[in-house]
Amino acid sequence: MLLTINFIGRETLTLNKILPLIISTIGITILLGIVFTNKKINFHFPNKLKDDHEAQVFVGLLLCFGFGWLTQILHLSAAIGALIGGIIIAKSNSTQWLEAKLIPFRVFFLSLFFLSIGLQINGDFLTHHVGLIFLIVAIILLVNSAINAFVFRLLKVSWRNSIYAGALLSQIGEFSLVLCIVAKTQNLVNDFWYQLTLNVVSATMLLTAIWINIIRKFIYK
Repeated sequence: MLLTINFIGRETLTLNKILPLIISTIGITILLGIVFTNKKINFHFPNKLKDDHEAQVFVGLLLCFGFGWLTQILHLSAAIGALIGGIIIAKSNSTQWLEAKLIPFRVFFLSLFFLSIGLQINGDFLTHHVGLIFLIVAIILLVNSAINAFVFRLLKVSWRNSIYAGALLSQIGEFSLVLCIVAKTQNLVNDFWYQLTLNVVSATMLLTAIWINIIRKFIYK
């Protein structure tokens, strides 16, 4: 989806601009294919780094930021590069301990991400369109819950558990915020739709827990 937004966000699509994007996309696809077909990846750290977990943490961060920088140079989203770096680290035999070491960084950057989202929400827009926002949120929660419940029911799960599982999967994920921001930077959405999307996604994330509790009390009473 990020690649699609990057493609359609180009004002003028010429062969000189499209060709590098296509080559980059194919290269990323091949790289991910290699990563996923191998059960584990071994990093051969120098002897000085093998027992130095602190230094390896910075190597892991450098890998993520490096891939992000590389994809940005290739006119793709930096989020794609960071994702690839994270996947490679997760598949590595040499850095199985790294996830625990990076928890403080994850908490910090996750908090920073949601802080930046909150700072971009326009309070005046929220107050003037609160009815529309909550109407869309209600439709999203109901429709997502119904679709997911139906899918689980097709998989022979009981109706009660299907409805509950549908409620658990009813919210719009955080990745939607990333897509929204990228679309705004590519001038694919105007301020109204950008603010509406931010408010709706944020509201679903806030209200999903309440929605799940309501469904759980209703079906398991």
